[in-house]
Amino acid sequence: MKKNQIYLDVGNKIQTGILDHHQVQTGPKQYKCAAQIVVDQPNLILGAVEINPYKKSLPVNIVLHRNPDFDCCASAYLASELIKNGELPEGAELLADYTAQVDAGFKMLDPGQMKTPFVALLSLSNYISRIRPKTGDHNSSVLGEGMNIMKILTQSLVRGTDPDSSQSLDWTQEPLSTLFSLVRKDYAQYRKNFQRTSATAFEVLSLPLFKRGMSGIGMADALFIKDYNSMLFKYWARSDKEHSPGGNGFIMTLATKNDITIIATDPNTEYFLPYLGQVLEKEEVYTRLEKEGKDSRIYGPQGNMKKIRFHYNNDPWYDGRGHDFTIIQNPSCGTVLSHERIVAITKDLYCDPRLNHACS
Repeated sequence: MKKNQIYLDVGNKIQTGILDHHQVQTGPKQYKCAAQIVVDQPNLILGAVEINPYKKSLPVNIVLHRNPDFDCCASAYLASELIKNGELPEGAELLADYTAQVDAGFKMLDPGQMKTPFVALLSLSNYISRIRPKTGDHNSSVLGEGMNIMKILTQSLVRGTDPDSSQSLDWTQEPLSTLFSLVRKDYAQYRKNFQRTSATAFEVLSLPLFKRGMSGIGMADALFIKDYNSMLFKYWARSDKEHSPGGNGFIMTLATKNDITIIATDPNTEYFLPYLGQVLEKEEVYTRLEKEGKDSRIYGPQGNMKKIRFHYNNDPWYDGRGHDFTIIQNPSCGTVLSHERIVAITKDLYCDPRLNHACS
């Protein structure tokens, strides 16, 4: 392992210099985020840092994934403080525990209380893109602002402040004041989507679920939307008690924008979408053959058949197999299926009259 290079939230291992929880963990403790590993095993950080003869650490590179999220910023802040001071800051465990809740998806957007650390980090990337489009590397800017937010949050946690209260961060200062303004405007944009009845609809579907080792069927609120306006659309939808038929938020969303269709269930529920990707791919093939006389995905520009690496072509509908079948997406080259056709196929698959339920 290269000295003075530390991987956080990437690397798929837990060892000296690599702290990532995204793998099957066989140890006695199951980590929910990289920040927890930093707190529980600081030796994995310190052991990767080379000290020169003058007892000073040399420059250290911290490697993270693109578009740094809450865990990236939290773990990077804790690791940086550890390297700089030789020990973790007071409140490190409190920050790691809160980060684990965020990373596990337990934090939701609440229109009644938007001033939370979760909301701040969720909208930070968009803020950097809009407010500072030409100020160097985007990811570095997000990480820098995010680490500063983590420092302030940790100090609040030490004082005993509720992290989800508006007092945990100073929302009168930049960038938080602008972030709050952006989030409020985004929520207004989200609500306007429901005024466009031709592009927005909702339904109760009979979705498969897997709970405590047993499979079954459950009723889930689903939102179908086209050309939506909201950067935080899926987060608002999952906490939308106003528009969801059951009043608990939408479990499933089917959203089309800029010719990209993504169908997803909330990964923190037991609901998933088996077979839908395969059904949509079958319809994709038949529709392409009907419209074009051939499926252009399996032919090159000269009309010769491409070398096929997968079951039928190299660019099928993604069926969610890498995400526990909780997300479905159209081929990267686009789909010939209309939004309305995709909605109809989804309803046809998951509206079960045997459960005394039929979609409109």
